[in-house]
Amino acid sequence: GPDVSRATELGFHLATEEPPASGFFDIAVPVERLPELESLGWRHDLLRRVEPPLLTGADQPAPQIDPEYHTYEEMTHELDSLYLANPSIAFMESLGVSTLDHRVIWGFKVSDNVDTDEDEPAVLYVSTHHGCEMIGMEFCLYLIEHLLSNYGSDPQVTRWVDENEIWFVPLFNPDGYWAVYTDLDHQWRKNARDTNGNGITYEFTDTLWTSDHDGVDLNRNYAFNDSLWWAQGGSSNPMAYNYKGEYPFSEGENQAMRMLATRENFQMAITFHSWGEVVIYPWDSDWTGEMSPDIDVIAEIADSVATRTPTQFGGGTYYAYPGSATAGYIDNWIYGGLGTICMTMEVNPYPFFIEPGDSIQSICERIFPGPTYLLDRLHRAGVTGIVTDQLTGSPVRAEVRLLEYYAPYLAPRMTDGNGRYYHYLYPRGYYSLEFIAEGYDTVWVDGVVSNADSLTRVDVEMTPAARIRERDPAGHLRLRTLSLSQNYPNPLNPATVITFEIPDEAGREIGGPRAANRHVRLAVYDLRGRRIRSLVDSELEPGTHRVAWDGRDDRGDVVPSGVYIYSLMAAGKQYSRKMTVVK
Repeated sequence: GPDVSRATELGFHLATEEPPASGFFDIAVPVERLPELESLGWRHDLLRRVEPPLLTGADQPAPQIDPEYHTYEEMTHELDSLYLANPSIAFMESLGVSTLDHRVIWGFKVSDNVDTDEDEPAVLYVSTHHGCEMIGMEFCLYLIEHLLSNYGSDPQVTRWVDENEIWFVPLFNPDGYWAVYTDLDHQWRKNARDTNGNGITYEFTDTLWTSDHDGVDLNRNYAFNDSLWWAQGGSSNPMAYNYKGEYPFSEGENQAMRMLATRENFQMAITFHSWGEVVIYPWDSDWTGEMSPDIDVIAEIADSVATRTPTQFGGGTYYAYPGSATAGYIDNWIYGGLGTICMTMEVNPYPFFIEPGDSIQSICERIFPGPTYLLDRLHRAGVTGIVTDQLTGSPVRAEVRLLEYYAPYLAPRMTDGNGRYYHYLYPRGYYSLEFIAEGYDTVWVDGVVSNADSLTRVDVEMTPAARIRERDPAGHLRLRTLSLSQNYPNPLNPATVITFEIPDEAGREIGGPRAANRHVRLAVYDLRGRRIRSLVDSELEPGTHRVAWDGRDDRGDVVPSGVYIYSLMAAGKQYSRKMTVVK
């Protein structure tokens, strides 16, 4: 009788993850091969007849995918060959596997000293979240080969490779891509999960990309603020073209990206899609009615990518515009959650998903200046530096706030394992930085200049929170800490709590007289140094103290929105932090 192995040997494509009943399984069979089933003696039922799918914009039934497009296996072989031929500057890594057929999702890194996690900015190029959007994978392969073959001979390429860590995920959705390449459906969009649970996979009702079919839209399965971005974007209908999945990061493909992006801390990224000849970036208006906090610098970078990319017809260039905030797109998640400036590049003119294979080379050559602009922009118009412990010189894991772009609902922008941080700036103006780390005094740096052609270097040494030594009854020195914590919640709306610690015998100095009292002052000031509200002005016992502030001044009036300083004075020391008031 029929068996799965024999069916695959004969070139039939399996259409189920598991046989729905003993001795039976589903396969996709071209009409002209139906007589073969009879000759083999296989009993069969016709579940669904599908007309040959159409390429968008074509008038006739589509032929097979042109051989210039790589199959998954050919892509894997090419990446492996490039890696083996260039081991000093190339690295290939399995990031995870696809949700249904467990095809490996490959990551590929190009950099000098490629085996080392160097202290360099990192960029990501990722393609084919949607199976039918194939050209981005070809461009990734083209760019990888260009970098490897020209390293050492082309000064620009050599500089790119020496100064950056360049990562590629050329084929993010290998199962969906398989459905396209095998002519199952040339407009298959999603991955291959059996989302309606009927035991039939790669199931679809029509050949249009907007029609119902199995799978999860991988570019709706990311999350930053689950209750807003992911919940409001995409569809909850398991067969809808933009079905977002049961929960954020439910799919193996998205889990692989989360691992890579969290580990590598990319500064910039491009995700390739088709169609439209546009560059889309985060975001036009969020749930607060505001654009993304970094909108001016993100728009400047996206515009630069777009205007360097010629369109296929008409002699113009791509154009850039902000997209929606309330959806689980990769550019929303990786920017909102990790601080990566990411944009979606829609290659090919409307309405073509798949251009003829003999045009791949010309497309890649034409769009090359746009995406590669990031490799230079990583080193321009921004601020970077190393944050270290003042006493030990070791890296400090610190939150770095660029106050002009800061938004409390975004995840904290943290230094990496080297203590390194990056913030990219609009190439004009002056900026302010705030460095916050547990156990350290907060540091503010004002007047940071944005240089158009270089990164401004601001290294910071953080001082451990003030310490007071005293002798215990046995005469031994002991350590006590005077500390002031960040207020919570921050921003204040409508109230906040400030926590601080007073050490035992706060006024005593080693070898000196005992202090007459433990007088503590805690007050709130505006940025001009004017006192707004006195919260504490009295003696306090040693220990932890919490003081609430209702956002009112000493007269009882509500203070306006803005940034304020709260300052603690005790034991001859003064420590301050900033807070934000939002009304």
